[in-house]
Amino acid sequence: MNNNIKSFVAKAIKPTLVSVCLLAAGAAHAGKSLIGDESSLSFITSKNSAVTEVHSFKTLTGKIDDKGMVKVSIDLASVDTAIPIRDERMQKFLFETTKFTQATYTADVAGVLKDVKKSGSAKASVSGELSLHGKSVPVSFDVLAVKTDDGILVSTLRPTLVKASDFDLVAGVEKLRELANLKSINPVVPTNFVLVFK
Repeated sequence: MNNNIKSFVAKAIKPTLVSVCLLAAGAAHAGKSLIGDESSLSFITSKNSAVTEVHSFKTLTGKIDDKGMVKVSIDLASVDTAIPIRDERMQKFLFETTKFTQATYTADVAGVLKDVKKSGSAKASVSGELSLHGKSVPVSFDVLAVKTDDGILVSTLRPTLVKASDFDLVAGVEKLRELANLKSINPVVPTNFVLVFK
């Protein structure tokens, strides 16, 4: 191969190699999306000091961006208590979904992602902000993050207690208690989740 041909080949290949490297770098730092069908968020309610039930939300969305910021959104109208009339009452009187359609949680998880990349899994306390019913409050979750073949799975290690009083939900809780003719409803709700990002 003479020098002219070598020069031509080098000039042709170099841009291609640069493009491949840029694409690979972008893929390595690309964000990940929450897979709603594989994720879950549940909360536990207690009434009359003796009855405990587990409820959930059907619709979750979210993503982790390329800077390690996570945002998870909860469709409050998707609340699922297994009793349709109770779902409707929670939507109307507790969450007031005509005014507040979603709850969101945002946090910086760059450090957690770095630890997972090193060892395959990591335990951490994630501190972020929960926005619900027009209020934004700092909330922390103790989590286990595990690397999967095509993403990451994050689950709570223990429930986090969410207080109705922090989000102006006490009046809604009281309304639910009256409608259901109950003696009491605990205004503090343990919350758990399993989130899958790919």
